[in-house]
Amino acid sequence: MQKGNPDDRISSLPNGILVNILDRLDVCAAARTSVLSRRWSQLPAMLSRLTISAWDLLPSENKTSFCNAELVRTTAAAVAK
Repeated sequence: MQKGNPDDRISSLPNGILVNILDRLDVCAAARTSVLSRRWSQLPAMLSRLTISAWDLLPSENKTSFCNAELVRTTAAAVAK
């Protein structure tokens, strides 16, 4: 981006290309782009597919419990009796 140029290169891309880029993101990441500008606020509605991760749907406390349990499970196998 050149100094003094208020436009950035990604914003000058056509909607079709931007939607193609957003299609490669998960739903949450694509939705977060909607706050960038009025133009970007409409792009997530144009997505041709949705990628939803079950991990993103878990509350954060469940993620911590799952990670802790998995660490205990995987390290327990390495402990010699």
